[in-house]
Amino acid sequence: MEGAEWIKTVILEAFRNAAPHLCEPSKIRELIEDIVRQATSMSGVISRLQEEVTKRNAATERTDLKIFLLFLEREFRKRET
Repeated sequence: MEGAEWIKTVILEAFRNAAPHLCEPSKIRELIEDIVRQATSMSGVISRLQEEVTKRNAATERTDLKIFLLFLEREFRKRET
């Protein structure tokens, strides 16, 4: 089930788990909040985050996004089973 609330819950849990590993969690949180407002599917969220990785100039932001993506994909798989 991929309702908006389910997607939001998965994303926020993934962020909570990833935050200690991020250099700039506040920047990632702002981006995530924007994505959550527009989210219609988990695959769309993941695609959007992957696009953001390529758009970012700062290496730390790219790395933080990649770390968050790993946590998000892990949380998504955990809840799918």
